Amino acid sequence: MSTQKTEKVLPYAAAKRSFEARYVRDLLRRTQVNITAAARLAGKERSDFYDLVRRSGVSLPGLRHAQVLDRAFAKKRGEHA
Repeated sequence: MSTQKTEKVLPYAAAKRSFEARYVRDLLRRTQVNITAAARLAGKERSDFYDLVRRSGVSLPGLRHAQVLDRAFAKKRGEHA
């Protein structure tokens, strides 16, 4: 008899979507929302990376806005962003 806790397991499709969204957000943050650079890091053509962004549901305007806010807060704290 197993004493392991039962953890919720996502269906494959939902797990894949979740991974893709995190992966895309991470690449875009690393490249300061530069699509060409993010595509290069992913080893994809730019147009294919755009398709991945759309499929993942990541908001480019939202990420760009977050980048602007991060820089503003860093500047206010006297850090370099």
